[in-house]
Amino acid sequence: MKKISLRTRVSRKYLEIPVDFIDEYMPQAPEGALKLYLYLQRCSLDPSILLSVSDMADLFDVTPKSVIRSLSYWEDCGLLSLEYDGDELSDITLYPMKEQAETQEKPAAAPPQPLYQPQVQEAPVSESISTPGNIHALPIRNEEVKKEPNAAELGDLDQDEQFTEILELAQIYLKKPVTSIMRETLGYCYLLFGRDVDIITFLLEYCIEQKHSSVHYMRAVADGWKEEGLSTLPEIRAQMASRSKVVTSIQKAFGIRDRSLARTELDYIAGWNRDFDLPIILEACDRTIRNLHSPSFDYANRILSDWKEAKVRTMEDIRALDLQHAKKEKKDPKPAGNTGSRNAFKNFTERNDDYSDLIKNYYES
Repeated sequence: MKKISLRTRVSRKYLEIPVDFIDEYMPQAPEGALKLYLYLQRCSLDPSILLSVSDMADLFDVTPKSVIRSLSYWEDCGLLSLEYDGDELSDITLYPMKEQAETQEKPAAAPPQPLYQPQVQEAPVSESISTPGNIHALPIRNEEVKKEPNAAELGDLDQDEQFTEILELAQIYLKKPVTSIMRETLGYCYLLFGRDVDIITFLLEYCIEQKHSSVHYMRAVADGWKEEGLSTLPEIRAQMASRSKVVTSIQKAFGIRDRSLARTELDYIAGWNRDFDLPIILEACDRTIRNLHSPSFDYANRILSDWKEAKVRTMEDIRALDLQHAKKEKKDPKPAGNTGSRNAFKNFTERNDDYSDLIKNYYES
């Protein structure tokens, strides 16, 4: 297993955990990810320590995939970056936390920087890194930083009574004082949706219900709503209610219980939800499991794409296609011979039905 070079841009001789890390990161961080991050901080004090994914997996009695997942979690939070040599992790760079960054030498008049800004200034600009486990580390780009409200805009919110009410509500919901980072995030979301108190209240309720009250999750949800063109509370409520039911049902149909869905998987679901009712989507998922014995969003998507092309709208349409398929097989059965090689693990007759063509022919006949 390849040894990993661990670098740090934080200079200190002892472990220093900022208050903001405890307030903003520790409550939401998975236990395994938290242990691994603290271990990396300790290792950064001793340059002679050589790490590998397998070493860390053995130390914490987890799988290498779990180690990568935990590292990618912290990369998404902007506290470290990962570099790969081919498919193997080769370098980990730790970045300063907020309070550490503020104590670095810089002009006295410089204003406090957002938590993620050290990543933008210091990390090399690169494309998204795809890591094992379908976890994507997405570097924050400059255009995203420009969307952050400046000090003047946030300062103006001190005179906004509605925003003051939001801060008071957030303190009640979160059961802890609102930090400066949380205030920045709530201010950003408040301005993003035109100072709509009801939307920000719903945002707080939704994030807490999902058990993700971190500023990063909250901002990602708000940005997602805006990107989807949702601008009113009724639109957001309808979309989230529909998506929650569909996502939960699909996870159950696929037997996915030990992880959240990846962005690409959620994108698949969003497309399916636009084209089909939930029973048809679940039917495609069931057929995927029956055929592959494991979940595959790509396979289910091919089934649904064929059904969309065949103008399937109801379960009756699907049953009609199945009947047409059965009649064709009975009329024109496949040869009993098998052109493939046979051995102890392959002694069945391969089938090569073109189900896509069958669906097309069904509506043309």
